[in-house]
Amino acid sequence: MTDFNFKKISTINVNACVDIIKSFTEEDWNRFTYRQNTWEVHQHTKTIPLLFDIDNMTKKIEDIKSVTARLHYPKFKSLLEAVSDICKDVYGDGYLLRAILTSLKSKHSIAKHKDESDNLEKCKRLHMAILTDPECIFIVGDEEKYMRPGEMWEINNAGKEHSVHNKSNIDRVHLITDWVLYD
Repeated sequence: MTDFNFKKISTINVNACVDIIKSFTEEDWNRFTYRQNTWEVHQHTKTIPLLFDIDNMTKKIEDIKSVTARLHYPKFKSLLEAVSDICKDVYGDGYLLRAILTSLKSKHSIAKHKDESDNLEKCKRLHMAILTDPECIFIVGDEEKYMRPGEMWEINNAGKEHSVHNKSNIDRVHLITDWVLYD
């Protein structure tokens, strides 16, 4: 088991992504409701999948054969390629198993919870802040972190309680990715 909660991996310029995200409509954000309908703690979030398969949520990593690029993937392809390049440099050869944009409503929280997937121990869970504010705080265990725009952090929340609090006046948007090493 890894002994950290947060490890800063890199920083990427996300200015172009901010403009794309601000162009999304409510319909774009409301089209995919799997996460908030499946887990009550995500009821105040919205998700835009970029690389995502619902079936992969229940499979073991070693049984996953493919990942589907979703509707808005082309808009973020260059960002995801940059994330992949950084992951290859830091962790070694692998692939992005999952990439989603998540928005947490202003003045809302994701309650303290533990993720139940064993897959978190087999992948590198990365968060990259895109739209954020110093009043958006991520907590793992008893450690709090404000992630500045473009900062990419490995989050070690496998089996650990974690929560997010957005006390700001903006909806916080993060890119969440899972990096899996090839066997």
